[in-house]
Amino acid sequence: MMSMNTPEINTYIESLIAENKALRAENLELRSQLNHVQFQLAEFKRMVFGSKKERFLGNTSEKQTVLELGIEPLAELVVTEKNIPAHTAKVISVKPTNHKGRVPFASHIPRVTTVLQPEGNVEEMVQIGVEVTETIEYNPGSFFVNRTERPKYAEPKTQSVVVAQLPEKALGKSMFGNSFAAHVLVSKFVDHTPEYRMIQILKRSGIQMASSSVNEISAGVSNCLTTAYHSLKEVVLKSQYLQVDEVPMRVLSNQKVGKTDTGYFWVYRDPVNNLVFFDYRPNRTSEGPDDILKDYKGKIQADGYAVYDGFGQRDGITLLFCWAHARRYFEKALVSDKDRATWVMEQIQQLYAIERRAKEESMTFEQRHELRLKESTPLLNAIKLWLDENKPSILPKSPIGKAINYAHSRWEGLTEFINDGKLEIDNNRVENNIRPVTLGRKNYLFAGSHEGAKRAAVFYSFFGTCKLKDINPYNWLKETLDQLPNLKGKDIQSMMPGGYSTL
Repeated sequence: MMSMNTPEINTYIESLIAENKALRAENLELRSQLNHVQFQLAEFKRMVFGSKKERFLGNTSEKQTVLELGIEPLAELVVTEKNIPAHTAKVISVKPTNHKGRVPFASHIPRVTTVLQPEGNVEEMVQIGVEVTETIEYNPGSFFVNRTERPKYAEPKTQSVVVAQLPEKALGKSMFGNSFAAHVLVSKFVDHTPEYRMIQILKRSGIQMASSSVNEISAGVSNCLTTAYHSLKEVVLKSQYLQVDEVPMRVLSNQKVGKTDTGYFWVYRDPVNNLVFFDYRPNRTSEGPDDILKDYKGKIQADGYAVYDGFGQRDGITLLFCWAHARRYFEKALVSDKDRATWVMEQIQQLYAIERRAKEESMTFEQRHELRLKESTPLLNAIKLWLDENKPSILPKSPIGKAINYAHSRWEGLTEFINDGKLEIDNNRVENNIRPVTLGRKNYLFAGSHEGAKRAAVFYSFFGTCKLKDINPYNWLKETLDQLPNLKGKDIQSMMPGGYSTL
């Protein structure tokens, strides 16, 4: 055996230590890559084979009773990786509701009554009541031609012709009436019916219609609503609290035949007054929101998209983030780190239970604010303490590491909702406004042009506001087109869905 002196031994030990450190680092990196690949595989399997719902059921069953042991004060709470509370969620009992029978049909639906008399002679009997059975039936939608005749008269003395003038129409000399135009636009932008399918449906009723006619209606009505559209934008931007989101839309390219570009609808919603405004832009850069919100002062709630981060640095703007997006990261981490992700998911579940209770009890904004201060604040403090404890020891690129970093870096914006009862815990309400775009995109696939997408933004704005205010979009649009020729200036605001000019 070869002998070694002390310096050589020390050098050899140092090389072993260095090699050990390198192997540990390599092992850590390989583990991180393995976790990432396993996470991607699990996500792929869920996308292909599993449910896309993010529903989370904690360890506590709704039917299982819970022993109330009390909660330690927050100052004495120590949360570590080995000390994760297993059952901290409150059990919310759901009382079964008695079924009240069938919901009666609306009274305004016309009735066709058939009287069935019993067999035999009933003349000497006394009627003591009547058994009523109603079933809903359907007649295919009917159309009619509005024929206007204007007799012409000749004046012999002046040799002139006298004829009545046509009343002014919103769509000018178009062959399509207001009710038909409203039907076509609601079918497309509310019922998500593709043009080719709409044309086939109309053909069964004896109406021959080309795709260019649908575009003619869309362009004509959009032009009629341009002033009102800008008015809606102004009213929405006066709100002190906005929820903002964006959704992509494929648009036929002007430069490449058969190819599409990707544009974006940017959605601005006023949750307090139930108003929504869509703005189309050909890209997802900050140019769109920078332009729309250049003079805005107030609170903006958005997801974690980097474009919104800059608004948090502006004077007069408070940036809020969305707990639904934060929760989504932890939901994805359930596969690779169930214990940690489950604990956070249970805390978030309790936050939403508090929000649900405020809604079910129809609390005012002030009452919801007080409830949050009392019950939501301890939960948020516990989550923050847990994030601080676990962040240093978690691989940043792991699913749970990404979840922790997302919530930790946006903590101030995630907790801002606690300070005002008007604010929402998440951005889900504005995402609901985006859903019609997504459904429509699945049906008619793309917009015909960037100008067509801009027109679509007009209709999504008004029809989205109609939905928020529970207004029939067809009735609103038809009545608006009927009265629009007689409206001027500020009077146009009176025709907005819900008459928001009074807000």
